[in-house]
Amino acid sequence: MHSFSVILIFPSILHGYNMEFSAMEIKWNIDWFNFLCIANT
Repeated sequence: MHSFSVILIFPSILHGYNMEFSAMEIKWNIDWFNFLCIANT
């Protein structure tokens, strides 16, 4: 599960947030990841 957290945080870094991404951005990434998981089932 730790590898997934890297995948969730990486997009924020790529978008220039670096370590300044907010909790809402992390939540959005998690919601998007969950959506993709549901869509693939």
